[in-house]
Amino acid sequence: MNILITNPGRRIYFIKFLLDIKKKYKKLKIHTSDCNIFLPTMNIQNIKTHLVPKVKDSKQKYKASIVNIVKKNKIQLILPVTDYDILILASLKKRFKRLGCEIAVPSIEVTRILHNKYKTYLFCKKNNISSPELPKSKNIKKLNKNSSLIEKEMSGSASKNIKVLKKKSKFKIKKNFIYQKFIHGKEIHFDILNDFEGKYITSCVKEKIAIKNGETDIAQIIKKREYTNLAKQISQKIRHQGNLDCDAIVDKKGKVHFLDFNPRFGGGYPFTHLSGMNFIEILINLVNGKRTSIKEPKQTTSAKTLGILNI
Repeated sequence: MNILITNPGRRIYFIKFLLDIKKKYKKLKIHTSDCNIFLPTMNIQNIKTHLVPKVKDSKQKYKASIVNIVKKNKIQLILPVTDYDILILASLKKRFKRLGCEIAVPSIEVTRILHNKYKTYLFCKKNNISSPELPKSKNIKKLNKNSSLIEKEMSGSASKNIKVLKKKSKFKIKKNFIYQKFIHGKEIHFDILNDFEGKYITSCVKEKIAIKNGETDIAQIIKKREYTNLAKQISQKIRHQGNLDCDAIVDKKGKVHFLDFNPRFGGGYPFTHLSGMNFIEILINLVNGKRTSIKEPKQTTSAKTLGILNI
């Protein structure tokens, strides 16, 4: 089969995972598309690369370019690893389905909710999923008198432009930003895998040990029934397709508060993969109509640069 990874940038680890899978599935053909031919993932042997326009320069040209790649190369599965083109790919789901190509993103309606942090908060509130308090504009400074706040872009990603506003700070409320109550606790990460009908397959939860450039750099696998039940609840409510990358905070009482839901493979996925849970292979087999035995994650601490540190 032909698989396309869009905008992989410097995520060489993701392409390495695919090349490892290719050793088992000899007929697997790996394609990458990005706007810069000099990126590391555009210069790897045994993969076919495609230069595409920048999404922010022209969404229509980008869309036309991806459609052309799918048709010309008979792409059967698209896996996005950044937020740049999520909305565009979601809008193409039905069109690509007719071409025999699955895209591992939710419907355009669900994607629009998850791409907007305020809409995500309202979705969580409606579906009894705990999320940090997000006050209305008139109540933001009132909340700051008693609590620190997190300031972040409404549609931001990769922890860009996130700022902690300490209690009783002096600040101006920015347009297209949200202000959430700051919660003290440990950061954890969920990968939740659904099939292409939006049904739960499996999940993996990690505690973030170290973060670098907005992405998890070192993490430890956590096995906890409560977290598995939360993953199933979210899977059933969102009914996404493919992987759902979720960031959360566990407070001092052990309650989990969800911060973001990213409908793609994110920076926390390598630790899921290194624990023995190969979500990519599962999706490839689903497209080919094959079953995959679901493994339990190994209790590991891993680093992206070093692989598994201990088992």
